[in-house]
Amino acid sequence: MNLSDTDLNALSANIRHSLTWSAICEHYLRRRPKKDFRSLLEELQTTEQLIAADLAHILRQHNTRPGDLAVLGSLLAQARVRKTDETRMRFIQQGLANSHTWYLAQIEASAPPLRDIWQTPCDQLAAIEAKFSAILAQSEQ
Repeated sequence: MNLSDTDLNALSANIRHSLTWSAICEHYLRRRPKKDFRSLLEELQTTEQLIAADLAHILRQHNTRPGDLAVLGSLLAQARVRKTDETRMRFIQQGLANSHTWYLAQIEASAPPLRDIWQTPCDQLAAIEAKFSAILAQSEQ
């Protein structure tokens, strides 16, 4: 698999993004959410951690270190101002929608093998987004 420096930088940035979403999930889990929300947070946290691990593995295969892995403070700050389960779920749902759109754009613009790398997290996060949407739709009824 041959990746450019730009590709490797994109993978590093994505690891940081995934670690931030994992930290957001951890923050929300400490607030003792309702059972259905808790289950989705745990699923999203695990998925984001696996995405980060998979991307870090690819970087190591290319003798590249992931670089600065600090969470994105501005995104974490936005998450922390949400005070109810519903507003937290909406924040995550919007974040998942944004991530899905970003991944689709990357898939469209990338050639293999990078296209294939982006496809897995795109599919995983789309599935979780659908679950969040379903729970939010039920709560509106």
